[in-house]
Amino acid sequence: MRMNIDPKNITIKFLVIGLLLVVMQPVHALNAICVQQQQPVTLLEQIMKDRPVLVQLLTTAGYAPLLTGDAPYTLLAPPEQDIKALKNESPEKIRAIMAGYILKGKHIEKSLKDGTKVETLAGTSLSIYRKDGHTLINGVRITHPDNDCKNGVIHGLAGALNS
Repeated sequence: MRMNIDPKNITIKFLVIGLLLVVMQPVHALNAICVQQQQPVTLLEQIMKDRPVLVQLLTTAGYAPLLTGDAPYTLLAPPEQDIKALKNESPEKIRAIMAGYILKGKHIEKSLKDGTKVETLAGTSLSIYRKDGHTLINGVRITHPDNDCKNGVIHGLAGALNS
């Protein structure tokens, strides 16, 4: 059996393949951008999305480098309205208070065991309790647990912690 190869057919096929490669290139670039955007963000980058008061206080306290670094931390994030008044305090007082909301290491909610204590950057201990299927830290409920970040985890709290 003999095949007839038409040079015009081959040229058209190569042109179609070349055109497809050119057209598909932007799709691959777009996919690379989408994958890149799905990479986890740092603790500070995560709260920058919707917690301007907390970001301002942590920055004033000098914790921005800590929360954008490689070492893992757990950030306990109180509601914005509960910490808004702190903006009028001195940087030293803000630093002391904000240190009470940061734990060394990555503590996901299920690792916070009932009856245990965790130490904050301020050197204070926070008590962990379980009640009705909820985790409480010094009596304050975790409402938004396990917001995973590149360098740790954020737990949204129902209120401010008592110092």
